[in-house]
Amino acid sequence: MSVGKCNHVCTSRHFRFFGVQARKECCLRNALHRMLRRQWRSGPVTSWRHGGMTINKCKNICKSRGYAFFGVQYADQCFCDNSYGKYGARPDSECNMHCNGDRSSLCGGPWRNNVYATGLKATVSISATGKPIRDSIAAKVRSMSAAIPAGVVCSSCLITSFRRQNVIHRSDSFPVSQLNARMSHYPASARNKLKALHFGANAKTTFEDSKIDIRPNHASKNTYFGIAHRSNNHIRLGMISTIITATLVHKYNVFNKRVCRKVFFWNRCKNHAIKQRRGYNGNEIRQIDAALQSETMRVFTENLGHIHV
Repeated sequence: MSVGKCNHVCTSRHFRFFGVQARKECCLRNALHRMLRRQWRSGPVTSWRHGGMTINKCKNICKSRGYAFFGVQYADQCFCDNSYGKYGARPDSECNMHCNGDRSSLCGGPWRNNVYATGLKATVSISATGKPIRDSIAAKVRSMSAAIPAGVVCSSCLITSFRRQNVIHRSDSFPVSQLNARMSHYPASARNKLKALHFGANAKTTFEDSKIDIRPNHASKNTYFGIAHRSNNHIRLGMISTIITATLVHKYNVFNKRVCRKVFFWNRCKNHAIKQRRGYNGNEIRQIDAALQSETMRVFTENLGHIHV
């Protein structure tokens, strides 16, 4: 494969753009779309690719240019933007390439980004869709979205990585007569709120809950949010929920212990540094909670398109 050969193939088929990739692939397109639109590469072109790529290096590039989010891809590529999630989430297993500059971290995969927040104010781009339940949930997500606090996510901070579990999105539209039967599909704590829809031709209710659980090695946050609206004798209902788990960095108290032993007639003493595992203090717990909240809203934003009412 060469640039000239790929150009000839695409021109003969009347495509507007072409690209060569992985030394032997030729890509044909009439438009160019990426989830994160700004790619940075050393040199005069507006992209960034480097043999020593690390997550922090990409973060610093994007943050210095005022972007809220950054993504690392294909071991050595860095992308920046103020919104993300256009193509939804992919399985974690597809981000399987180690960063060229830090083999202990993952930098995406082929056409796959590991996406992070730079710490600047996030711009969550959610436009009105004409789906009233979805739009109401989107407004709630917007109000609760915030960037992950700086200095919380890194290999030596508080959190090393996130994992999402049980992402559920429900969309229901049914007559009032089916309400009792349909309620069984929703969390027990939401059912009392849903019962209110029996009363009033234009009743509306919201239901939400969030619980955090911090263990020695990980912290998880189970969150759901839903809205239901009755119009005459018909009910429209949408809900989104997920569990976000964060892998935590162990924290230690370090103190010196003096140990002496007798050698012939003399005492030989040395100071030994002792590390003792400790729990997380109040400020650290608040930072972990804020990071889990930010990641939860990110997952919700990615999955709003699945709510169809």
